[in-house]
Amino acid sequence: MTNKHRPIPPELWQEYLKTLDETKDAPPDKKRERLLISFAELQYGLHGGALCSVCRAHVRHVLPVRSEREDGTILDYACLCTRCLEGEKALATRVRVGMGEAYVEYTRKT
Repeated sequence: MTNKHRPIPPELWQEYLKTLDETKDAPPDKKRERLLISFAELQYGLHGGALCSVCRAHVRHVLPVRSEREDGTILDYACLCTRCLEGEKALATRVRVGMGEAYVEYTRKT
């Protein structure tokens, strides 16, 4: 049985806190993006990665993705690899990566 409440290794904790400090004066969009990536990296260090919801390739930063297409279709993915994320960004009008209030949003220029 694995312990879900194992302590965070000091080097992961230090890197996360360093990012928090470095982003305190950053613009809101950059701050949100860097914090989200830092959180995903911390999660990778604690739990490992996952497999892409589309192609099953390894994904390091496991973050949920919501894709909105021109026809109104909304697709939700547990996570996407870089290649599949770029494909969704090309096909969708809007792609949101993250959870809750912590997200990065990409919109396609028409």
